[in-house]
Amino acid sequence: MAMLARVTRAAALAFPQDGLSVWHSIGEAGGQEVPHLHFHVHPRRTGDGMLRVYPRPPELPDATVRECYAERLRRQME
Repeated sequence: MAMLARVTRAAALAFPQDGLSVWHSIGEAGGQEVPHLHFHVHPRRTGDGMLRVYPRPPELPDATVRECYAERLRRQME
């Protein structure tokens, strides 16, 4: 992760950009193409449409559902 942070800072300085995206995919359903741990650092421009994940804005679950998701994650992190 330290190297990822270092490369991301370098990319921000080396390439014109309005921001950066760090992309990692896991498994076939996640779009992983290379079967090992790797990250992509993408310099971005406002409105470039790159890495558009959702065909429309995702629906936000209500607070009760979000809390349920948070609790599931907390249990897995113990």
